[in-house]
Amino acid sequence: MPSVPDIFDSEEYSMSLDYLYDSNEYYEESILDVWNNCVKLSAISIFHTLYKIILVNLVFSFLVSTGKLSETSTTGKILILTFFIHSYFLLHLGCFLENKYNPIQKSSASKVRYLSSSNVLKYILITSLVLCEYLLLEPETWLEARGVVMIFAMKLISLADDIDNGITSFPTASRYFGYIFCGANIMFGPWTSFQEYVVLYHRPTQKNVWWIYGIFRALFISIFFLMISNCWTNFFISENSNRWLVAYKEALSFRTSHYFICYLSEASMLAAGYKTTRFGMSKNSGDFSLLIH
Repeated sequence: MPSVPDIFDSEEYSMSLDYLYDSNEYYEESILDVWNNCVKLSAISIFHTLYKIILVNLVFSFLVSTGKLSETSTTGKILILTFFIHSYFLLHLGCFLENKYNPIQKSSASKVRYLSSSNVLKYILITSLVLCEYLLLEPETWLEARGVVMIFAMKLISLADDIDNGITSFPTASRYFGYIFCGANIMFGPWTSFQEYVVLYHRPTQKNVWWIYGIFRALFISIFFLMISNCWTNFFISENSNRWLVAYKEALSFRTSHYFICYLSEASMLAAGYKTTRFGMSKNSGDFSLLIH
């Protein structure tokens, strides 16, 4: 059987390797290359997510302004999970245990109420988070859902604390799930209190040019930080730079990706009708009590 020539032993292949390893020449990207190969592709990839988030929250905001939408879970129905549904019954369980086994401590503000509804929920949530982290879910699956679960946990604990402190009464199921699954912040945050959610329905944001400007401003800054994180840090600081510059580049890329999420969440909150300033009503205000009871 005739032998096949081995190209890896040929003189031509050896010369090509010498050129690759001995040559000091390398290809340097231009600004146009970064724009075409990174900036445009990043913008296209994120566009399909951005327009869905903003569009859903815009529809939600306009429905709230018209008064045709009650305080129910409209934009978050697709995110209802089994544990999230059970959380409403856990809230009931916490109140039941507190009223049945902890009446004396409840009347004394100076004592630690270990069986208060908020503490019972904290015990259950901490146990559930640890189990999801190490036993119940695969690391990749848990990494995708962890942010949503953490926002949910903060909302649930804050609501339980407000009920314990008498700031709000026990919510109906529709109000509860509307608050928990509000599409404005269920994915990226930020956390908002139950009172701020209720005020959204009674005092909706005026739809004017400044409201539109605020949404586009937050979106523009969000995309700006995304491009810095994905594209421009690698362009201005190469891997062959000083080690301190490389460390700075990695830190800058991480920070700007975080800022991208922050401003994206601001845009979704503004589109849903949340205000940029907190409402200023005292706990004893009659108007405040009317809104949250």
